[in-house]
Amino acid sequence: NGLLLLFFRSADWCPFCEGQLVNLQHAQKLFAAKGINVAGVSYDSPQVLAEFSQRKSITYPLLSDSGSKLIGAFGIRNVEATGAQAGIPVPGYSLIDKQGVIEKRFFEDGYINRLTANNVYQNIFGDVALPQPVRSLPSPHVVLTTMQSDKEVTPGELVRIVVRSEEHTSE
Repeated sequence: NGLLLLFFRSADWCPFCEGQLVNLQHAQKLFAAKGINVAGVSYDSPQVLAEFSQRKSITYPLLSDSGSKLIGAFGIRNVEATGAQAGIPVPGYSLIDKQGVIEKRFFEDGYINRLTANNVYQNIFGDVALPQPVRSLPSPHVVLTTMQSDKEVTPGELVRIVVRSEEHTSE
């Protein structure tokens, strides 16, 4: 049904990217169940990506765009990056349909804030990919039910908190 591309700065020196890549690994099978393949793209060399994949047990493809041509074509090249970081993308996800058309983009301001794969899944499909514990807090008049999108996150990842309130009726 499509491809979810994660554009990331580097698997070599960016700890926020490393966390996001591992997070996507945990959700990969859930996207596959919906017919969505996942892949990551950075300006890292194939060797850096292969070593990272092996070290962190990443099973989805990590693609090297060492000349940043794809990054540039998507219009997400970080123009402020210079020196060794020249060519890095602004990190985020692009959902591409079967015809190769970008359906949705999920990018946050800055390089630290990152959507988790579960947040992206919820944005695409409207349901929770990795169900987390739900807590109900009853009171005499209202029942509050809370849930979070992710049980574990790394620094910079954004967590979704869901709160439902229902009127408590006595029977």
